[in-house]
Amino acid sequence: MQHFEDNYWHYKENKLYCEDTSIEEIIAQTDTPAYIYSKASLIKRCREFTSAFESVNHKVFYAVKANSNLNVIRIIYDQGFGLDVNSAGEFYRAIKAGATPDRMIMTGVAKTREEIKLAVENEVLMIKAESLDEVKQINETAGLLGKKARVALRVNPDIVVQTHPNISTAKSGVKFGMDPVPAMAVYLDHASYPNIEFTGIDVHLGSQILSFDPYFVTLMKLHTFISKLADNGVYLKHIDLGGGFGSPYHGGDKFNIKAFGQQVAPLLNEFGCEIFFEPGRFLTANSGAIISRVLYTKTSGNKNILLLDASMTEIMRPMLYQSYHSILPVLIEPGRDKIVYDVVGPVCESSDYLAKGRESQEAHSGDLMAIMSAGAYASVMSSNYNVRRKPPEIIVTGSEWFVARGRESYDFLLYDEHIIEDLVE
Repeated sequence: MQHFEDNYWHYKENKLYCEDTSIEEIIAQTDTPAYIYSKASLIKRCREFTSAFESVNHKVFYAVKANSNLNVIRIIYDQGFGLDVNSAGEFYRAIKAGATPDRMIMTGVAKTREEIKLAVENEVLMIKAESLDEVKQINETAGLLGKKARVALRVNPDIVVQTHPNISTAKSGVKFGMDPVPAMAVYLDHASYPNIEFTGIDVHLGSQILSFDPYFVTLMKLHTFISKLADNGVYLKHIDLGGGFGSPYHGGDKFNIKAFGQQVAPLLNEFGCEIFFEPGRFLTANSGAIISRVLYTKTSGNKNILLLDASMTEIMRPMLYQSYHSILPVLIEPGRDKIVYDVVGPVCESSDYLAKGRESQEAHSGDLMAIMSAGAYASVMSSNYNVRRKPPEIIVTGSEWFVARGRESYDFLLYDEHIIEDLVE
């Protein structure tokens, strides 16, 4: 029934704990739903990732889009990671978390003029460009500011990876990146962009990838591409392999980062340049859970329905990607029967399912349930649909816990709205 990637989430005397803290204790003071993250788990994953590539000249940039809580950013940043920011908003959050622009890369498939200006003015380490038009805009902006922008092109290797279609980003015809031929033309025509230094090349294959093979195929293609650049006198300082390294969500396949590092290191070192990585989910997914309360149970036809106070507004992944998240009782009651439930939220939407056909102990109103692996792409994708307040985010460290972001109030939801009297008859 249960799956924990590490021992930071665990049962003690049938009660669910995060590190040394009882979940019941936290919820007694914060109520549900609530996001809870383990600091120790975040640090462990950071160190696992870094050590996997210790024989490679590399830098790691945490993909802030996975979880943009200020304290999560700061914990990872303090492990020596840089930050991959995908928008002006993520840049702003990174600054508020204490980061400096020289340890950031600005990504995003279509950056606005304001975002390009922000990146150039603040001299981020690198701007990732994904179209010829964007390259021209960066060059123009840098010229107006009297700067030289460091740029890498995101090149689409036209690889189909085994993941959900909505998170596969490297095949031909998707919105991401540039095809190799036009990208090659930009590199070779670098003199036409006097305000840009083309420092590297970037690829990103997708998300939740569990096989090494797509990375090896990509490296072969990159070797051919970079060799052609070198033949024409163009030399790059770094290769960015992006992220996409998968996390286990229910005890199934996992991406063994240590084994991957051992196998890929010789190939990476052959390039003779620095290697960039952009992990997100890999670092944060299994650090977190959403704690929810059972509202009601009922039967509908031949289905047993378990209604929670968490929904698609707190975690959209099951609805959007049909993703699997373990849903566990916070208190195990050994004497209860096992029942197969469809687990749903209270939102007025037919697709508000968190799980289907899931066996669990018989649930009663008021029981607490933990939706696991919610440290990535949960809070950042949450919404106020049905005018629901976003839950608090809580970080646990040992036997202490802290509210990193409070529950929204109804006044907060209306802070910039008012009745326009001229519209009232």
